Amino acid sequence: MLAKTITVYHGTSKQDAKSILKEGFNRSKGDHHWLGDGVYFFTDKLCTEPEQNAKEWAIAEAWDKKQKAYRYDEGAVLKVELQLDEYFLDFGTTDGLLYFKALKEAFISAFNEKNPNKNPFFRGEYLDGAIINFSRKENARIRPYLNMIFGNVYIKNIADRKSALNSRIPNSSIAVVYDLSKIISKSISLNFHTH
Repeated sequence: MLAKTITVYHGTSKQDAKSILKEGFNRSKGDHHWLGDGVYFFTDKLCTEPEQNAKEWAIAEAWDKKQKAYRYDEGAVLKVELQLDEYFLDFGTTDGLLYFKALKEAFISAFNEKNPNKNPFFRGEYLDGAIINFSRKENARIRPYLNMIFGNVYIKNIADRKSALNSRIPNSSIAVVYDLSKIISKSISLNFHTH
């Protein structure tokens, strides 16, 4: 069977884009991320302009809300080809949502077993990334399915960040790639000024 490839986009600073082209991607790490540890990309599943989504992300990420200024003046979008396995999760499908429900139940059960008098959903935090990271670590049988995950999310653009607007309605589709060997090629598709 021939491997299928898909095109995805990653927005960042121009300096970081050059470093990624030379050195490769580093995974984002931490339970606070939408879909756990990995490299994040925009896809065209929900939105027809993933390259524009990546650009808006890079501009929004450049904005420092404490300093009320941009951290970098030039951004870039990387166009990336990914090898799509037969194993991946898509939380934009009914099957993917059912799978996530099972992961969440296993996470809660394990948490309650170790901490019987504590609620894992403290302070209103989103624990989706924690659930995925826990599942990767604790269950070798399902780990291959967690190497590439797709989902629909709400991502703040620069106007939303400046006005502190929140929403629950998804406006973007993302892919998170944990297995970096799935990245086949990368190139800069767009350079731009952040302001």
